Amino acid sequence: MGPDEILKKKGGFKSYLGLTKEKSQYMIEFEVDKSLFPGRLKGGRSHIWFASNDVQIPRGAIKHHGPTPGVN
Repeated sequence: MGPDEILKKKGGFKSYLGLTKEKSQYMIEFEVDKSLFPGRLKGGRSHIWFASNDVQIPRGAIKHHGPTPGVN
């Protein structure tokens, strides 16, 4: 399923990814080696990577954390 198809689904991409409002109200931005996240969503969106197990993010790798901009 590509990004265009996901956006047309009821609930959009958040619903497809299983993200509730509570889960998407806050964000964390970090920079780590991409090999920690071997999965990538199909559809050519290279910025959505995931891991199917727990990943420890070093404090020094965190660039920003807090409320997600634009989320009501």
